[in-house]
Amino acid sequence: MGKDVKKVVRVGTRKSQLALIQTHHVIDLLSKIYPNIEFEVIKMSTTGDKVLDTALSKIGEKSLFTKELEFALEDKRVDFVVHSLKDLPSTLPPGMIIAGVLERESPCDAVVFHPDVKDKKLQSLPQDSIIGTSSLRRASQLKRQFPQLKFQDVRGNLNTRLRKLDTGDTYSALVLAEAGLKRMQWNDRIDEVLSPDVCMYAICQGALAVECRDNDTETLELISKLQHRESLLRCVAERAFLKKLEGGCSVPVAVHSELADDNLMLKGGVFSLDGTEAVIDSINVKLPEEGERSPKRSRSVFVPSCASVVSNQVSFHVMQAAEAAGIRVAELLLAEGAGPILEHSRQHTEAHTKRHPSGAPACPYFETVKKELETEGVIDKNDGHVIDHVPPRRPSAGDEIEGLPHCPYFEVVDNSEADATDAGSNGNGVVKETPVVIETPVVKETLVETKSNIQLKEAKTNGSAAKCPFHNVTDTK
Repeated sequence: MGKDVKKVVRVGTRKSQLALIQTHHVIDLLSKIYPNIEFEVIKMSTTGDKVLDTALSKIGEKSLFTKELEFALEDKRVDFVVHSLKDLPSTLPPGMIIAGVLERESPCDAVVFHPDVKDKKLQSLPQDSIIGTSSLRRASQLKRQFPQLKFQDVRGNLNTRLRKLDTGDTYSALVLAEAGLKRMQWNDRIDEVLSPDVCMYAICQGALAVECRDNDTETLELISKLQHRESLLRCVAERAFLKKLEGGCSVPVAVHSELADDNLMLKGGVFSLDGTEAVIDSINVKLPEEGERSPKRSRSVFVPSCASVVSNQVSFHVMQAAEAAGIRVAELLLAEGAGPILEHSRQHTEAHTKRHPSGAPACPYFETVKKELETEGVIDKNDGHVIDHVPPRRPSAGDEIEGLPHCPYFEVVDNSEADATDAGSNGNGVVKETPVVIETPVVKETLVETKSNIQLKEAKTNGSAAKCPFHNVTDTK
């Protein structure tokens, strides 16, 4: 390879403006360290980006903003992906690792008021003013602090939510992450910042994470230069706390952490949905001194991690101490009665989660495509038999099919070329792969008779594709 030929590193990201800003921030930092590397941005939509009419806690699916990106990692279509670390579940899929935690922006929540009440604070808003937030954590804490206010779901990206606030008459204010507003350079929209005494923040809020395959030593080394020690240790403690509680967006769990001179303070809280109950406790821990850094490992050796985070910039035993602190705070809360509060929250959320009659969560890809198929006359909405799953595709199977949003769980096969042995065009401008042969399907194969004879087969569950949690064919008669 000539000296002028640059190595290309592919970076996965969501398509939202904020996600792209965060991704380009990571790339800018890496480009300064590695000027001979070219970074190619691969943009994707996730489940959380597509389901905009339902509170995140009621969708019934984990990894809402990360799963499609992780599929791309598994398939080696990208080398690493950039996330808001708060979006990553406490347990990652096998083979995935958090290779970098960047310096954390403010983890606090901020309030943006409607133009008509810009001079107010939450405390001074009129009785029954509606505050927009889809976060159970924010709503449950703020109900305790401001019982005169009402809280209502609001979904969409930052631009969409702010437009709903500014142009409508529903919301008096929105509660958003201060970090996101700052990264969008909308500092002037921040009217009030909520201290942790008022509203403790989400696990790892304000921190950016870089995720890659745990056996990709080259990328692990590449990303390691971005590690920020204080942010990493605080986030390890917070993630360990969340994992021990088995928390997520369906339960109101919050934290506050500080690290100074290796003294780690971690406060955790569990709240009832109505805000009437809370269990809060904290510990202070002196972290051990740094010792020998984690050694470089061969590709075949498992990379040890703490809370799914790995670093060769911070000693492993120091990370273990931070992890243990998070576990300890969770144990304190459970001993003090947090368990029943968590269970009640889970049961309530489960009862209000959109589901199929089979008990599977409602497919977030379904409604849009169903309408398109009805419009095209492919299915008759009055015939009593509807397919409760999108006719989707695995991202690697080709380009979009007649504009249908992609689903990460299925491969698309064109029946007219079912005997093809090589990838090619199916006559509709769609690049496809050789049909997938399934010896033992996990779920019943679905066939949709479309104009282009597109057949759906569940992708092999071989680590690069997961069992579809939404699939169901139901008779509406």
